[in-house]
Amino acid sequence: MAVYLFSQQIADRADCIKNYKEQMLGEISAPVKYIFDDIPDKKDIDTYKKAGIVPEQIIAIYQYFTDNHKSECSIRTRDKLEELENCLQATGRNERETEIQLLKDGSMVAAILLEENKEYFWGIRYFKYGKLLRMELYTDTVSYVNYYVTAKSEHGLYARLARRTFHNSDGSAAYDQIFEGEKEWFLFPDGKRYTKPQLITEFIKKLNLSAEDTVILDRSVPHIWIQGIFTYGKAARIVVLNHAGRSDAKDENGFYHWFPFSESIDTMIVSSEVQKKILMEDLKKYHCKVPVIKIAPIDGAFGFTALYESYQGKLALSWTFRGKPDGFRICDTSGARIYETANVQQHYFLIEGYEKNSGFVLKAYADTSKGKIVIAESDPVFLSERQYEKPRVSLVIPAYNAEAFIARTIDNALAQSFADLEIIVVDDGSTDSTLSIIEWYAKNFVNVLGIHQENSGNSAARDKGIEYAKGEYIGFLNQDAMLPPDKLTDMYHSENGLTKLFDL
Repeated sequence: MAVYLFSQQIADRADCIKNYKEQMLGEISAPVKYIFDDIPDKKDIDTYKKAGIVPEQIIAIYQYFTDNHKSECSIRTRDKLEELENCLQATGRNERETEIQLLKDGSMVAAILLEENKEYFWGIRYFKYGKLLRMELYTDTVSYVNYYVTAKSEHGLYARLARRTFHNSDGSAAYDQIFEGEKEWFLFPDGKRYTKPQLITEFIKKLNLSAEDTVILDRSVPHIWIQGIFTYGKAARIVVLNHAGRSDAKDENGFYHWFPFSESIDTMIVSSEVQKKILMEDLKKYHCKVPVIKIAPIDGAFGFTALYESYQGKLALSWTFRGKPDGFRICDTSGARIYETANVQQHYFLIEGYEKNSGFVLKAYADTSKGKIVIAESDPVFLSERQYEKPRVSLVIPAYNAEAFIARTIDNALAQSFADLEIIVVDDGSTDSTLSIIEWYAKNFVNVLGIHQENSGNSAARDKGIEYAKGEYIGFLNQDAMLPPDKLTDMYHSENGLTKLFDL
């Protein structure tokens, strides 16, 4: 029994994979294997380790057809350097941050590519007359060798990869990968020849999947893998991570790669109710079997979101997010980007220039070596219209000359996910436009009450708010405070709950 997770983007999605384990594999005691085609480099391995994935769990398809399944480098740089200098009769060297260049008669004949700690190396490039001839990639021995030919392009001469030879642990050749233009194929010593889809099919056959195994297909799995998986892996329980609405899961006609095989799919995983609805509609549209569809926010998820009308015709957007993003992006429903921030603590933004019927989508992104990738999206957010009965909590906000931030504070109070919240704003004799702002909110929101008194101080303003409060609990909020939308809900449902009077 084993769980196999197929993905082409493991390095850039390691945190997501960690969530897969926690949310979907947590109750499975079987070993988990992470499958992709290429052999991981040092940087990728370090990323996997941070996500709790050890090298022994990683299966690289190309490496699977050899008897050398090691993934970490273990040959010391100084040992290989001495060997190469003698073999190549080097007469000098240049030591740089990431490589050591060996020279002969003033020309570079080899470059040893160093790991970050420089004690070990991961590759060697060989040159002749300044041209790259081959490159050896290492683990505890030579893992594979790239062979190059000089080719022409519109930009000049370059080293084109012509052949790659994968090696066994004893140094013998296991098989060759041949490149010719856009084509590639694989040649084995017994004369067998495979295209890439055929090689992947052979790999899946060798896994010998049974009903006790589980196959999880990430949305990044290439289309050329799909046929082999569903033909020779259908005995296993197949789970598809299918984020409905994501373009890279569809072909040019909007047809999901999984749909022809829906009969063999046990479960599909999406990350929101809206995505589930879209997926079910698409499956029915193409007359496909609808498998079990579960919701799991595998990339982190937006919690409560709220959009309220703010002062002077602006729109106040508030949100919560559970996960570890590197930043947030706000787009309108057409996809146009409005705002982006790397402040992961931010939960409020004021939108200008849009009509009241506009909708917006929040996106959480992660920074990767390939740029920013979106790891979670909210459902479209529109203006909230909430009904309030007798309030359970009254929130009192004393304000004095607070025109610079009182609208923001009220926006944050309005965005609370806690139902039946009364907001009482007491103007303590302000001499600026604070009272006008408070009166605007009181006029436009049924749960906002504005009160004016002569300047008497903060304590008197609090007491005035208590006089008018109708809630069972009364909270006090500073005029320049900002609250996450779930703050009151979390406090109300906490172990100790709310006290009769409390501060925020």
